Amino acid sequence: MITLETIKTRLQAQTSYTIAFARDREVDLQEQTELPIVYLGYASIDSKNPTSPVEHDFLNQHGEDLVQSFHIQTVCAVTQLPTVWKALHTALIGWNPTPGEQYHSGFTYAQGGVMGLSNSKVWWLDVFRIGFPTVNVNFN
Repeated sequence: MITLETIKTRLQAQTSYTIAFARDREVDLQEQTELPIVYLGYASIDSKNPTSPVEHDFLNQHGEDLVQSFHIQTVCAVTQLPTVWKALHTALIGWNPTPGEQYHSGFTYAQGGVMGLSNSKVWWLDVFRIGFPTVNVNFN
């Protein structure tokens, strides 16, 4: 499974933006001063095939493909959003953080949208996903 630290390292190397964890973010959009800021967080782990339930005590040991989702929250000036969004998208789409381990499929884009808008600042949420089977995957 992919960690937030792995994604943070990638975004720091590929962009010039401040990257932080969502658990550390300021609650009030108006309090965000140094823009843009990109916050990372976990969204979910889902089955690629929702009609096949996970059958084991911890996720699945039978090879069912799973999808790990991450949310990326961007706080920036409205005019910065297209540039910031493109940089984040370019840094993640298709990226495979463990190319030697062929179980990951590379990142894909799931969805995005406005979470808040105030005084020419936008709080934007994107969801990115990466798939992997659970056979021989280390969950530590």
